[in-house]
Amino acid sequence: MKTETKAFTAEFLIEWMREHQVFQNMWDPRKTHLQIVQRTDAIFLLLLKEDKLDDELLSLFWSLRENDYQTEVFKIISDNCFWLKEQHVSFIFNELTNAPAEKLNTAEFDVICDLGKYNKSTDFSTKVCDFFWQIVLNSSKYNRELIDNCIKKFAEMIKYWSITRKTPFITELAKELGSATRKDQPTVPILQLLVKLIKDQLAIPTGNTSAATSYYSGGYAAGTTSSISNMTQASNRQENGTTILSYSYKPSS
Repeated sequence: MKTETKAFTAEFLIEWMREHQVFQNMWDPRKTHLQIVQRTDAIFLLLLKEDKLDDELLSLFWSLRENDYQTEVFKIISDNCFWLKEQHVSFIFNELTNAPAEKLNTAEFDVICDLGKYNKSTDFSTKVCDFFWQIVLNSSKYNRELIDNCIKKFAEMIKYWSITRKTPFITELAKELGSATRKDQPTVPILQLLVKLIKDQLAIPTGNTSAATSYYSGGYAAGTTSSISNMTQASNRQENGTTILSYSYKPSS
């Protein structure tokens, strides 16, 4: 009797695991336990690299989050952000942001930030930036801890961008600061983020901006929000070895 042999490839292994319900045993909250979930990071990465993480498997993996495995799920996602496809990041982002922002915890903000920083899609990075940006600009709706977290995450996401790409945010914050002052609205969060962005820019060593910018795969294109479309000019020069940042904007007509 002839025995049929098959090459042991990644694709063969994944199909074998599907046929034998291995994924269900690993990621079904009713069947698994903590040590198993912690050790599935390599399998999760294999599925991504082989383009085999379909909606069914991702939903199964995500279901662990609601059953005391949130820390493990978020760590695996953050560790593998670079390999996530557009449909994966969209699913995760939508699942997290379906809840009101004030209901999100620090770990959830961390995952959202990681998705935006390391994703290859400029459009998605824009979406994540806008998520944090809108919370800061509408700070009166949220508690101080949430605002501080968003300021930190937004600044972290764009820290190594070039001055040209940062300028629309800096100029818009300057305009929003004046507007909030006139309307007697909260100004501290706006001022806090403005100072943070300027300090981060000044701290970047001269000549390393472009190299640092390439650290992130995504980006927020200048002028992508309606409120920033009027921001047009910036300069970045050196005086006595210090980076001097200047900016200007034209008022809305």
